Amino acid sequence: MTVPSPPWRAGTKAAGRRSEAVRLVLEGRSLAEVRKELALTVVDERCVEDHLLELAAAERRGGQQGPAVRAVQREFGAEHDEQAVPPPPEPPMPPQVAEALAAFRACLGMHPTPEQPGHRQLAWSVHTGRMARVGVVAYTCAECVPISYELCTAGGLMFVRRTDRTKTRPEVSVSEYLPGARVRALWARLLAGQAR
Repeated sequence: MTVPSPPWRAGTKAAGRRSEAVRLVLEGRSLAEVRKELALTVVDERCVEDHLLELAAAERRGGQQGPAVRAVQREFGAEHDEQAVPPPPEPPMPPQVAEALAAFRACLGMHPTPEQPGHRQLAWSVHTGRMARVGVVAYTCAECVPISYELCTAGGLMFVRRTDRTKTRPEVSVSEYLPGARVRALWARLLAGQAR
């Protein structure tokens, strides 16, 4: 199993605090306890949470139920434990969806899966141009469908940008700005039709 390296630069005071916090949580201490003891900032805590989620995902890929998986189950509950939440059942495919999928296969762009029953409704806010420089990491096709999505990074955070072309003027909105691991999970759910 390949263990993901921490997403922070080694050799800084913050890196020392964050690495120590991960070690203590993996040993069984609660994150609230560790936050108090090490005086973690909000950014420190988010980085520690993201790294714990990445470690748990690596353990699961390796077929293990190790300390990171147990820590994630203890700290975040079942909603963050991929194995505790069964995947939604496959619904029968309506004819219009089958036709749309056939059209999508003709296009080389990435297309999100149609909305699944019980999908999560995301909170979208109006795009204000908060960040001067935005990098696009991944995107969905904007040719075949009227609503397209972009996985973006800016200022050390990530977000999803949605462009809705169903109206006269395109409307651009964004998801919440969050650390990378959380937004990548959101992006995966969006592509799978489990969120919109």
